[in-house]
Amino acid sequence: GIGAAISPMIIGIVIVTLTAMIVGLAQRLSAMEPHAQKAARWRLFPIAFYGSALMFAMSHLANYEGGLSSPLMLLAVLPQALVGLILGYVRMRFALGAAIIFHSAYNLILISVFMSAQSLAPAADPTTMIAHPLALTLAAFGAAP
Repeated sequence: GIGAAISPMIIGIVIVTLTAMIVGLAQRLSAMEPHAQKAARWRLFPIAFYGSALMFAMSHLANYEGGLSSPLMLLAVLPQALVGLILGYVRMRFALGAAIIFHSAYNLILISVFMSAQSLAPAADPTTMIAHPLALTLAAFGAAP
């Protein structure tokens, strides 16, 4: 199946390649005249912004056993894509430090929900809940898988 063809390692290679391309583009931009540089930055900003949110989501495929075992797994990282967009907004509006703090707080809240779900539904398999955010959500609301 597709899972054998697209492993987390391949996703990692794609992310590293895209990062290298972005660095190369940044170097080309820095060699431009200031007025051309500003225009090019604004044309490329949407690609960089949405692309970084997509890379953020794709990097979270490694959290799932089997990685991208099916194209439907892309739906599993949709919440991370949304968080990537929010983190990008926070980064642009406030600063990198604010985005890092936001990301840490977001993870802390999810871990707290997970730990609460464990105490409320001890029969739930913790490995299932870690691997599948939907199972975590169901367990948090008392409908453990």
